[in-house]
Amino acid sequence: MLFSGPEPADLANVRALNGAFIDLVRQRRAQCSEPGGGIAALDEHRSAHLAGCPFLLFSLSEHNGLLWERAFREDAQQDLVAALAKPNDELVRLALVTLGFLWQFARRRPYAARVVSGAPLVWCERLAASTLVAASQFAATEPGLVDLRLAGDEAFWRKLLVAGTSDEREVREAAQLSALHTLLTMTGEDVPVGLPVAARSMSGQRSAVLKSDSRGYNTRPDESTVHQIADQDLRQR
Repeated sequence: MLFSGPEPADLANVRALNGAFIDLVRQRRAQCSEPGGGIAALDEHRSAHLAGCPFLLFSLSEHNGLLWERAFREDAQQDLVAALAKPNDELVRLALVTLGFLWQFARRRPYAARVVSGAPLVWCERLAASTLVAASQFAATEPGLVDLRLAGDEAFWRKLLVAGTSDEREVREAAQLSALHTLLTMTGEDVPVGLPVAARSMSGQRSAVLKSDSRGYNTRPDESTVHQIADQDLRQR
């Protein structure tokens, strides 16, 4: 089966969602770990460059298998309007809009949704199989879903915040694509618990391929000599 990547409209939605998240961080309305300070320090020009990443800069805790297993098992029981009629929470609103985008995207192109979200493919498939109302109810009542993606990876965020916001388009796009490769490599083997054995087996096979030394798929971008040369060149500039 041929891979169908994100369409321009999908990437425009990703850019808009990233922009909303960056604005919340810069306005101190979204609390993030240490890399969040680097985001907050960006001016509007560099913030716009960062928002243009071809993937979501934040997560919905998609790799928390226990959390989402409960969400996917539960049926919509309460009134969604009542669930949303709570004190204003911009992070909850961002989570709801993002979930709606990923829900319809995963129903059309689950593999492409996996790329832009960094979520496990099985998560994308289960989200697509659920109802939007049930998923939205869960997001509206579960605090703390929105979090900075790969918050503990300093090299990942250093690349995004420096080269990834460069005014030089080629440098910026190369850094962002390298970060995307890191994202997909580091999250490729995460599978939520409670899935069918067959699904876990298939994921294990994909992980084995990703880890193959003979094919070099487990080499992180930050460890390659090519990217070291690029980083040195950026420091000289």
